[in-house]
Amino acid sequence: MNKEKKKELSENDMALIEFDDGSRDIIRIIELNNRNFSNLNIGKKYSFKFENKWNLVRLKFIGTWEDCHQEFEKISEMEESEKNKSTQNVSINQTGRFKNSDIVERIKQLELALIEKEIKIQKMEKKLQEQEEINLALKNTFSDRDIAFLKQASINFLKIFGNNEETEESSENENLINFPVYNTDCSILSKNFPDVTLPLDVKYKVQSYLSNPNETPSSAFRKVITALIPDSEEWATSNRILIVDRYKDQVHASYEYVKMFKPGFDYNAAEAELRKIASERRRDLKKIGYIFETYKDTNETFCRYRIVHRPFVAENQDCCLDELKKDISHSFNDTEYYDENFQDDFSESSKRQKMCDHESD
Repeated sequence: MNKEKKKELSENDMALIEFDDGSRDIIRIIELNNRNFSNLNIGKKYSFKFENKWNLVRLKFIGTWEDCHQEFEKISEMEESEKNKSTQNVSINQTGRFKNSDIVERIKQLELALIEKEIKIQKMEKKLQEQEEINLALKNTFSDRDIAFLKQASINFLKIFGNNEETEESSENENLINFPVYNTDCSILSKNFPDVTLPLDVKYKVQSYLSNPNETPSSAFRKVITALIPDSEEWATSNRILIVDRYKDQVHASYEYVKMFKPGFDYNAAEAELRKIASERRRDLKKIGYIFETYKDTNETFCRYRIVHRPFVAENQDCCLDELKKDISHSFNDTEYYDENFQDDFSESSKRQKMCDHESD
């Protein structure tokens, strides 16, 4: 292959040079290498005097001014392209870094959100557990023993605070004091005396008597007080004063209960019935063989009674005596009143007892 023949240079040629700082310029070729331009080579450095100072510049192109200018533009475009490419690479790298930074930040935000959510879940679980513990505690507040106690306390409440006043909720004039009490066979007569109770069947029977407008208060009082004090001997060995002293609560509870139905019932009339009942019981027991004697304790103005003899059946068969006394009690409860002027085989002793009754009363 034949080598390309080297072009001969002339003084009219122009040269494209490049300084060390990268700047370029187009000059006359005779300005290079101290006017020795015959052996110049592209890419080599040659001397060039600029502003009275010699510099080494690199020869980039030789030709006409137009050719040198085109080469200048071409090199500038290439450099600009390289610069843009480099800038683009840098931008891509920066964008990548920015994207990576955004991803990292996003990951941090998601992790923080997960942590906050976990904390919220833990708080809700703790709150739920506390609520379950509260519910369990409320459920186990009362044991079976406590419940039984509360039931009994409720019964006592009804007994003590029941009253006979009609309330707005009471459509049939019902009242607490007349309600059958839970788990008991007895009911109180007066809230002022909650310990004085009467069997429900007896109370209902007495209440039916009291509801009868023809029933006298004294007769109703007899039925109540003898139900509370059923022992015939207790009545027979007592008088009005002793009964009131020994059975004060029973007497007053009976009186208050009857007075609820019979507002005109006087307490003095109630005490008078006590004296009559005691006198009647002594008479009835005498009929079956009892013997009483009267006496007075020191500093007392009233007579007391004691049994000095019981009938033969009483000394040998107590159960038979109880039956006789029960018969007397039943017959007495059905008796409206007792005529103290009644005379029988024991009229003389009855007169003495009546006189003593009047003295003691």
